[in-house]
Parts: sequence; structure tokens; C-alpha cells
Amino acid sequence: MQFLKNRYGLLLFIMLVMAIIVHTVAFINTEQHIYFWDYNGYWRIWENFSRLLRTDPVQFFAALKSSILNEDYNALPVALITPFYYSGLPSRLAYILALQLVYFLPVIFLFYKSTKYAFAYNSSLTTTITLFMAGSYVAFWAPTLKGYPDISGLVGILLAIILVLKTPLTKEIRWKTALLIGLCLWSAFLFRRWYAFTVVSLYLTLPILNFFLYSEKKHRFKDAKYIIISFFISGISSIALAIIFQKNLIIRVLTTDYSVIYSAYQSLVSVSIYNTIHGIGVYVFLFFIVGIIACFFEKNIKSRTFVIFCLCNLIISFYLFTKTQSPGVQHIIPFAAWVLFVAVYAVYKIQNGLVKGLVGTVFATAIILFSVVVNIITTVPWFQNSFAETKLLPTRSYPLHIENYENYVSLIDKLEALTKGNNDKIAVFSSSGVLNDDMIKTMARGGLDNAIEYTSQVDLRDGIRLEPLNARYVIVVDPVQTHILASGQQVITIPANALLGAKNIGRAYQRLETSYSLSRNSTAYIYEKVRNFTPEEYRDFIGEFSKSYPDWFKNYTSGLKATWISATIVKGDIWGEFNIGENGVISAHPGEHRPTIVKWRLDGVKTLSISSVSTSCPDADGVDVTVQNDAGHALTVTIPDGETRQLDLHDFNGKLSTLTIDKRKTVSCDSITIQ
Repeated sequence: MQFLKNRYGLLLFIMLVMAIIVHTVAFINTEQHIYFWDYNGYWRIWENFSRLLRTDPVQFFAALKSSILNEDYNALPVALITPFYYSGLPSRLAYILALQLVYFLPVIFLFYKSTKYAFAYNSSLTTTITLFMAGSYVAFWAPTLKGYPDISGLVGILLAIILVLKTPLTKEIRWKTALLIGLCLWSAFLFRRWYAFTVVSLYLTLPILNFFLYSEKKHRFKDAKYIIISFFISGISSIALAIIFQKNLIIRVLTTDYSVIYSAYQSLVSVSIYNTIHGIGVYVFLFFIVGIIACFFEKNIKSRTFVIFCLCNLIISFYLFTKTQSPGVQHIIPFAAWVLFVAVYAVYKIQNGLVKGLVGTVFATAIILFSVVVNIITTVPWFQNSFAETKLLPTRSYPLHIENYENYVSLIDKLEALTKGNNDKIAVFSSSGVLNDDMIKTMARGGLDNAIEYTSQVDLRDGIRLEPLNARYVIVVDPVQTHILASGQQVITIPANALLGAKNIGRAYQRLETSYSLSRNSTAYIYEKVRNFTPEEYRDFIGEFSKSYPDWFKNYTSGLKATWISATIVKGDIWGEFNIGENGVISAHPGEHRPTIVKWRLDGVKTLSISSVSTSCPDADGVDVTVQNDAGHALTVTIPDGETRQLDLHDFNGKLSTLTIDKRKTVSCDSITIQ
């Protein structure tokens, strides 16, 4: 990069790198080990891929390919930074530093490069202003310090903007440039699916930007034709790449109404606007407004056009995004970029137009220092004071800490003691930063990995996971904790209130004596399931959901679901399994040394269809399935590898019976489904 070839540029680069490293180390070293959800998820994926790269490189690339093809949010952003895993640094620190140095640092310099082409200011002072305003921008720091890899998508966006700013597409079809733009814009979607809204906005505005920058009055029609053709090529290339590498995801995107399944994450437009403004910082928006006003007095058509371009993208992409959900801290990143472009332009105009000379230099220095100070007091809790709490600054984004941390540790110790040496499961009906199942798993540092039975979090996205209702131990927090509107998290509130109020399914539990005072004046309780639910208790429980979701009652009380939830299940050792899916199909497996045994009452179920689903084991010899009632009447059927058998259960209907799933000589490929 030309920038690094002079001493001043190299010095700025070294200063930025050192500042990023020092600040990141200080931030991570002051956090408590309470990571959860997105703070935790991508980090764990990174760790898994890092280990896989060393132990089985072929499987690493196979897993990455599958992730890109199928997943809404694939592993590519974290897979690319796996070398940092072997740096010798603590895992969390290595992961966050990797995000900062591999993605955030390039974003800073690509942002600078974009402003250089857009505004044509290139003095040492304006360069310093740009780099420090971008390098200390809280809207970029906040999600990255929390472990979100979403800053990665901005790299492709900025590269596409630079290509359009510096390349006239008006005189001929520039195939290479058009294809590169398509690649860059697709890469944003590839790295983070939700960048699709920004990509759509850019495909609407980038051609217009290039037209106004490079079109000549006497060739308007011809220039427009070449630009349209070029961006048609870009669009086709983006679509083709998405279909080739992300086919299954594209099919799901086209057939899913995300505005419905993410309805719990939606809020009033006014709330989304408020959260976005305060996530970025009111003071930045003040400069943004100055920049918008100043552009209408701007003589340089390139600068004026780019400012209007940023404003249009902010409005269009924000509108498209908020039709689906309210933006979170990571979703603000592209909106913040458009605002920062205009804010930097405003600072340029003030520094070069209104307060020239020494005063201008003092003003620029003040802006640089202020940007750095804002970053520090917004992300470092040691600087909490009245100024830090002002509404002018961005929403505070401090290291993860919770009150009464020692009580959390006591809760974890108790859960580990309860489940040590057995297969008992734990479910957590709490879903906020106070307590959630992922937090418990993280704090246990592996001690509860096999015990946690993850609960549903969002109604329309997840439905009701029934497995947690069969967990022996359940944790509930009073007051009941949700991280979005409670109306969208009834999968948490209804079971939690059932236990706290000892109604419907809550009658089957007994509360343990010890309680745990947690943060935000809340208290956690551990409940033990002491008996099965009665069919009436279960139906009353599902009836609570049907008030909001009428079709759920039939869905969760018909077929095997009601039978499964009231069953007594003893899974076989090692491989034993007996779980039910959303489609009402049971997945089962015998144990290595003892069978999986289920006591249940089949109401309205006359026939079971049992299928062997694994066919890759040469030594597979089938599975034995037996149904027996209390009178000793029994039916046994052997399910050959890869085949299906039927069990006629007319004689067992409405009666208590025992289902036994056992291996024959070998347990290989003994997975079966029951429906």
C-alpha cells in the first residue's frame, strides 16, 4: 500500500495496530467468563474449526463447504482466522485479536481509501483524522469486542465502493471491474447473510453514483447503457456465486418469511431509529447533519454526490432491514459506516473551510483526541462518570460482568454435584443476560456439556422443544427473564411461570431448598422432576400456548408427542437415545451394554413404523424392538439394517406398556426412527 511507503503513514499504521492490541487485551482481561449466545457461539465454532484444521484438514474443508452451502450464518469468517488459535495466547483473547487484526484493521484503511477517492482530501492531517475517527469508532468496536465477526462483511462493501469511485464504467464494458464488484458484494452476503439488505441498496445506488461521477452531458444515454450493462454483469455474477456456493441457503431464503419468524425481534421504527442513533453516538449524528447541509453548498460534484449516495444507502438499507427485525449491535455496522462517511466529510469541511491554519489544526487535533476518549470511556468501565453517561455518547459497551458472581459459581457447583456420574439432564427456563443455558455451560468450563438440554428461545423461530421438559432438573429465575418482548418468548415464560406457580406441568416438580441471588435483583431456583406429567397437565400446558398460537395445540398433542412427553425414559449407556423432533418422529438408539427402555401409554396410536436409518456399517446386524404390557403380552420385531418394519399395537392402545430397544451382537448403525 502506497500509504505505508512514507514514514508518517508507517508510524500511523504502527500506532493503530498497537492501540488495537493494547485496548483489546485490556478489555478481554477484565471480563468474567460468562459468555453466551453470539458472544460465545462464533468463538466456539472458531475453536472447533481450529482444532479440526490440525487434526483432519480434509474434514476441515468438508465441514466448511457444508457450512457455506447450508447455514444462515456460516463458519467462513471464523475459519479464515484459525491460525491465531496457535498463537499461544488465551483462546478468547486470540479470537478477538484475530477479528480485530484480520477484519477491523483492513476496514479502517479501506474506509480511509474510500474517503480519499470520494472527497479528494489527502493531507497528512486529514489522513490522521480519517484513520483515528474510523479506528476509534465505537460502532465498529462494540460488536467486535463482543465476539461478533460481522465487521468482516464491511470489507467487501468498501472494496466495491472503491472500485466504483475510481473506475468510470461509462465508456466501455469493463468485464474485470464488473465481475470484481459482483464478487465483493456477494462476499458481504457470504460472510453475513443479513448484509443482503445493504447489497440490494448498493445495487440500486452504485450505478447512479458512477453515472453522476463520470457521465458527460452529451453522452448521457450511451454512458447509462454501459453502466447498466456493467452492473447487470455484476448482479448476475453475485447471484451465480450465491447459487453455486450457497444453494441450500438461497432456497431457504426464498421460501422463508423472515419477518414472521423474527417477529419477536421487531419493534417500532422509532425504537429502531433510537437504538441505532445511540448505538452510533448522537455526537456523530450531529456531524452527520452538518455534512448533509454542507454538501448542498459543495462545489465539488464528486463530494456532493458521494454524501447523497451515503444518505440514500442509509435510508434504503435501514428501511429494508427493519421490515424484518430491529437492528442489534452488530447490525448497526453498515448504517454506522454511512453515517461516519458523512461525519468525516463534515469535519473536513470545518477544518479546511471554516477554521483554516493553526485554528484548523487545533480543531482537527481536538477531534482526534475526542474520538479516542469517547472510545475509551464507552468501552472501559473504569471511566464511568457523569460525562460517560451522557446521551451524546454511544451506548456503553463494557466487558461482560455480573453482580453476585460468587452465587453463579455456587449454582454451577450445585448443578455439577447433582449430575455428576449420571445421565441426568438440566433445562434452563431463563433467557437473558441475567441467566441462560449457554451462560451456565460456559461458566462450567466443560463440566456440564453433556448435561445441558437446550431450551427453545423464540416462539415462532424455535417452536416448543419437548426434550427439556423431560430433564430431571430445571432452573427458573424470578422474575422470569427474557431478552426480547415476553410475548415472543412464551416458550420461556409459560414453563417458568408453571413451575413458579405450581400449575399444570409445574405440579410434577419439587423445588430444592437452596436459592441463588443473581444480578438485577433476581433469584434462581432449582426444581427436580419427581414424576411424569399426567396427560391432563400436559394438555393444559400446551393450551396456554394455543391462546397465541392456535395451531400449536393439535401439533403438540397429536401423534407421539403427547405420549413421549409423559413417558419414563431410561436411555441405554454410551449411545442410548430417545428424542422427539418437531415433526413428531422419535430418534432412538440402544446402549452399548444395556438397552434403551421406555414406559409409556399409547393413546390413539395403533401402529408404529420403525426404520433403520444408518446403512454405512458393514458389521451392522439390525435392532431388536420389543413392546410388552403388564400382563406379559409381548411383541418383538427385528429391524434389519436400512429397512422398515411395522408394529401392530391395537392390543396395547390406551394401556401402559414398555418399549425396549436393544442391539443384537453389535451396536453399529443401530439408529432408528419411530413414527
